[in-house]
Amino acid sequence: MNIKEMYKTLPVIETQRTLLRTPTLKDTDDIYEYTSNPKVAEYLTWDYHKTKESTINFINHIIKISSEGSCIEWCVEYKENKKVIGMFGFVRHDQQSRYVELGYVLNEKYWNKWIGTEIVKELIKWAFSSDDINKIYATHQDNNNGSGKIMTNNNMKYEGTLKEHFYKNGKYIDLKCYGLLRKEYKISAEQAGGADKWVHLPLTLPLGT
Repeated sequence: MNIKEMYKTLPVIETQRTLLRTPTLKDTDDIYEYTSNPKVAEYLTWDYHKTKESTINFINHIIKISSEGSCIEWCVEYKENKKVIGMFGFVRHDQQSRYVELGYVLNEKYWNKWIGTEIVKELIKWAFSSDDINKIYATHQDNNNGSGKIMTNNNMKYEGTLKEHFYKNGKYIDLKCYGLLRKEYKISAEQAGGADKWVHLPLTLPLGT
């Protein structure tokens, strides 16, 4: 299965504390709670949502581009209260070079609880269960150390800083770049107890059901 076709089927992935599933408009209130927070949006490419209509348009856009195979994003449902607390996924890909870019956002109330690390661990397993993905990479703003910890906690390696690579709110921002190669992940998993530790075969749920 190539990367684009892989994107078109949204897997349901379960972690210790969360359930990753397809977003729906029923999640609008929960998603608006964190997308309307300027502190959360500070580190993202988009500005904070000022109305719920913006959030509805955002959800519809995510569903559309996921169905087209352009990206894949899960909403994160916290098992304890069934509240949607964020969105994680692979925001772009290159079929020829076989890489995907990881992206995520999390409700501020759930920061510093290792939830992001827990989720990314499972997403890496899912991505490398396909032979069509050779590399996962991600970037974060130079001052967003919390995001960087999620990457390093999952053995992603610092590859360099992209100087003034991002422009937002009237200023240029440096981005730190981290990556993980398939062969590095496989070696690490085998050292931890065997290749079966890293092959993840989740149940699949067609987008929109």
